[in-house]
Amino acid sequence: MNDIPPPKQIGPVKELALTGQLMPWKNSQPVLLNMQGVGPDTFYLPLFEEEDQLRSVLVGIEFESIKMVEDGAEFLDSIPLDVIVITNLRFTEEGNVRFHQVQR
Repeated sequence: MNDIPPPKQIGPVKELALTGQLMPWKNSQPVLLNMQGVGPDTFYLPLFEEEDQLRSVLVGIEFESIKMVEDGAEFLDSIPLDVIVITNLRFTEEGNVRFHQVQR
């Protein structure tokens, strides 16, 4: 049983446009992340607005290329529901991880 509480919502719900977002790619699939403090079976698919942001946040994480989401709705339909899609992944000055989670 996982005793770790789920992420809590901070701030208002926002509409996110996924078309045009960028994702790291390796071995013919998107790179999925695990986060410290979250169960080992929880995977996140990070999307970024800009390549520089992707590269700076994912320092030390291997990927072969960067792919762009061509159609946001079609993209979401292709991702398994147990994979959590996130955008705007960033680190705070305190070292915390912040992101926007796509609700489906």
